[in-house]
Amino acid sequence: MVEVEVGFKIKQTQAQAEQILKKDGYELMYSTQTHDLYFTNKKLDASMSEQQIKFSCVRFRHSGGGCSFDNYNIFKQGPDRFKCSLDEAAEHFIQLKQAGFNKVIDTFKTDFIYKKGNAYHQLQNIKYVGLLDYYYDEEIFGKPEQEQFDILKKQMLDLGFELEYELGIDKLRSLVSEKPCFSINQNGNYNQMK
Repeated sequence: MVEVEVGFKIKQTQAQAEQILKKDGYELMYSTQTHDLYFTNKKLDASMSEQQIKFSCVRFRHSGGGCSFDNYNIFKQGPDRFKCSLDEAAEHFIQLKQAGFNKVIDTFKTDFIYKKGNAYHQLQNIKYVGLLDYYYDEEIFGKPEQEQFDILKKQMLDLGFELEYELGIDKLRSLVSEKPCFSINQNGNYNQMK
């Protein structure tokens, strides 16, 4: 089943976006600040998909007072995802560096997750990328990918959002290439691919 999530870059400010969502009945589920570091021993470039970049990297995340690693098993046998303390993370950074893994992406963002029924808007203000609204609606999962994208885009415009681009932004590809990279689906399910 195809699950489409689009990261639309919007022209509104954070406050304006929140006002649009609240006016339409969306409720804030939670918000947090997140610092992500991506490490790899591979060459990354913008010709790779967002998922290919994700699964070529070990991601360290510091968010909401906790730390975790994702996709760690590409570095060594063991768990794919685990939580750790900041001191334990420092030890893992040393091990990654010694094994030839370099930090390739360092990004900081604020997340605001809004929900209405089975639709989610994740407002992310990402350093070096801008304000994105990652939007998906579980009610339309299973429709063809392009159709889901068209529905999501229309719904964004119907809500009153002004989109900076006609397509969604892939944040990792954009950060790697240092210019906007686009797609119709940047599925946020981190464990989707192996």
